[in-house]
Amino acid sequence: MRRHLHVRTVPGRGESTPTTAEPIFGVNMSFYGPDDAMLTRPATRALFRSWGVPIVRVPLRDRFKTNGAPVSDDQLLSAMQAVRDIGATPMLIIRGLGSGRTADDVEKTDLHLLDLIHQVFGDGTAYLEFGNEPDLPGTDVPAADYTAAWNTVVPALKKHYPNAEYRYVGPASWRVDHDYVNYIGAFVAGAMPEPDFLSWHEYVCGTAGDSGWKQTCEGHLANWQTHVTDVEMTVQGKIGKQLPYFITEWNADSSAAGPVYTAGNADYLASWTTKAIDRLRGLRPAPAGAMIYTATDHGGFGLVTGTGQVTAQGRAFHQAMTGSSTVTRPKAEPPSQPATPIPGTEPPSGTQSGTDPSSGQDSSSGTDSPPASPPAGTPSPAIL
Repeated sequence: MRRHLHVRTVPGRGESTPTTAEPIFGVNMSFYGPDDAMLTRPATRALFRSWGVPIVRVPLRDRFKTNGAPVSDDQLLSAMQAVRDIGATPMLIIRGLGSGRTADDVEKTDLHLLDLIHQVFGDGTAYLEFGNEPDLPGTDVPAADYTAAWNTVVPALKKHYPNAEYRYVGPASWRVDHDYVNYIGAFVAGAMPEPDFLSWHEYVCGTAGDSGWKQTCEGHLANWQTHVTDVEMTVQGKIGKQLPYFITEWNADSSAAGPVYTAGNADYLASWTTKAIDRLRGLRPAPAGAMIYTATDHGGFGLVTGTGQVTAQGRAFHQAMTGSSTVTRPKAEPPSQPATPIPGTEPPSGTQSGTDPSSGQDSSSGTDSPPASPPAGTPSPAIL
């Protein structure tokens, strides 16, 4: 059952966006390169703005490609300013453990990232997710190490901007079924300070070579409530209370090569998306937010193509967001510009928005993720 509809006002502009269904269904920005359509295309930002997207999750990447040049501060600022231009609240993935980084390395990097975040958002609300999928096979950061790094870095970040409305989120688990829920349990038992929000990811298919993949994709939606309940019971058992949570990535299959994302299955994916959003709305307790993976520019994923076309999944998402089957198509320019120009938004020569140059790439260290579809499940596409 849908709850009451809300009208949001974009901060600092005094403009109301279209009436939207519950403002928890945000999006992920792929940010696999400087040519990401959300950065380079004002019309794409205007489209998401017209949908009233309330929250955008952004990986503050170290490198775009394995052994490539570091992502510049201007590029990071561009990504964050794009979120502000949309009028959304940012969920920003800051650096966590992995790829040989120590807690001291992470603290130094995250203090610098925090300065960039403050440059764009000031003391306003921002959700800061400490790393991404530390429990992913191939990354394998033990819960004790993740927690120890949290206990070192997060207090330093809180002290750096004590008046900011920044909320700290973790551990961004790649899954919470079976024994994976114990990672969250171990984290909350030792985390000091306590996380403002927990976070994890939900993909249901994992269907490489499975002829019955449609049944798997639909049948596993029912597991989402089981996962929420298991997390709540685990956390309650560890600290005697429950904590609010985000599902910071969700979609059908975490592999962009999954059959669900092929053109011939576009209508099925749209139908699945409607069912998934209904399932998310029914979760109890409800998530503080649920960000679909992804907005643009990652192979078969994407609500909008790099050239600005809304996909079948994008239409289903928009309809659920606004209660309308008609997609708003904005003019070529957004209704207003950000307070400061977005630097470096022109694609470099020879690149084309909408390509997927680094699918599965570790978004923090530049290393590759494990294979996209291990038998027990699939890693998420945006590993930090």
